Amino acid sequence: MEEPAHPSPTPLPSTAPEATEPLVLVLTPVKNAWGHLDRFWKNLNALDYPKSRISVAFLESDSDDHGAPEGVSTMGKLESLAKSQGAAFRRVQVFSKSFGVALKRSERHGEEAQLRRRAVMARSRNYLLSRALDDEAYVLWIDSDLHSYPQGCCAAFWPPARTS
Repeated sequence: MEEPAHPSPTPLPSTAPEATEPLVLVLTPVKNAWGHLDRFWKNLNALDYPKSRISVAFLESDSDDHGAPEGVSTMGKLESLAKSQGAAFRRVQVFSKSFGVALKRSERHGEEAQLRRRAVMARSRNYLLSRALDDEAYVLWIDSDLHSYPQGCCAAFWPPARTS
């Protein structure tokens, strides 16, 4: 006698606590940041938030890599670290766009450069956000040169996930 066919059970949605955490997009514009990127990734990996819920996107813009060791560029190091460090994260993207701004480090904080500099910063952030944002509920801007930040900063900015 033939046994009745039983349909395969439908997998249930994950009930793991991390599956209820909101999706987060970390956005980081970079310029001449080759010397900060190792620490950036170290800090990002130290976050006490599920990496599978964090997407990361960078915009490299107008780097001249002054002072970088020969053969090292911000874009090259960024792409290399994104490949080697990014596997644990939901998604990692690297964009590049030139805004044609070249200010000497000594000039960039001067009053006469601020309007132009801040206008380009706004345009670059808008560009990065428009390219990278997908279905994430929250966006966290983290500068590439931050020395440190609290490991719990993600969860501190929004209410805890609801469990129903």
